[in-house]
Amino acid sequence: MLILDFGSGETCGNDRDTITAMIDGLDGLKVKPVIKWQLFTKKSVPYLPPLTEFDYAYEYAQEKGYETTASVFDRDSLKKLQKYDTPFIKIANRPELYDMLKDIDNPLVSVPSVALAEKMRADGIPFMCCISAYPASRRQYCRTFHNLMKDGLSDHSTTWALYDTYTPKYYECHYALDGQTGQEVGTWTRTPEKLRLKF
Repeated sequence: MLILDFGSGETCGNDRDTITAMIDGLDGLKVKPVIKWQLFTKKSVPYLPPLTEFDYAYEYAQEKGYETTASVFDRDSLKKLQKYDTPFIKIANRPELYDMLKDIDNPLVSVPSVALAEKMRADGIPFMCCISAYPASRRQYCRTFHNLMKDGLSDHSTTWALYDTYTPKYYECHYALDGQTGQEVGTWTRTPEKLRLKF
């Protein structure tokens, strides 16, 4: 499963035209990705603007035939997302949020350590290995998660090397259009052009 992280209100500016252009940028891919946003309140993530246009983003993606979901960073965001039909609900890479797992029927969890990855595997919970640095190096991922990335990978590296080596069941990368800026955009971000060359 290819999962594209569209970010929060920071990347799209909570602008409907920008959201439309981001989704339209996926035209021509041979693989149908899942669109994943980030949902949080100002209290849980004070340094980024919350996504206020999720309703529009969800509806437009549905019109285009894409499944949509989000990473949730707090219980209020979880309750909001549970009102939608989603392929999964992602728990952000914050172990203190894992207590929400008991309230989610279709979880996917980001894990920052081998111990947590092994626990999720033992419990039968889908997970993605994640190094929280932006960008993160291939070496960091391999040194930390070598035998676990085939289960799932949230990729903050700058190339397709990890994907090509491990072909994860769940593969997530950040996505933005050329020219978009902000804290969520950088060398680790895949553009429509980069995605079309791969998928």
